[in-house]
Amino acid sequence: MDAQLLSMPRRALRQVLERAADRAEIPDGRNLDLAPDVVIGLNLLHIITGHPVDRTFMHRVLYEVLLPLVTAPTGIIPAPGESGI
Repeated sequence: MDAQLLSMPRRALRQVLERAADRAEIPDGRNLDLAPDVVIGLNLLHIITGHPVDRTFMHRVLYEVLLPLVTAPTGIIPAPGESGI
């Protein structure tokens, strides 16, 4: 998929997350790089499998995936190379 096509939704989601971080709704120092791609990926997967991206789906993505992802305690995820995987 064309990177330019995805740059606008990535940028928009990143701005929303940065504003949330500015309001202290997301812990300081949180790396938010993957969060927009997770949301976009879930939406694309839903679309290509023939399901609508409706209010119910977006509510689930927000409350079951995105918010836990960006607000989880830090330090519980091992650094690359430390997980033994």
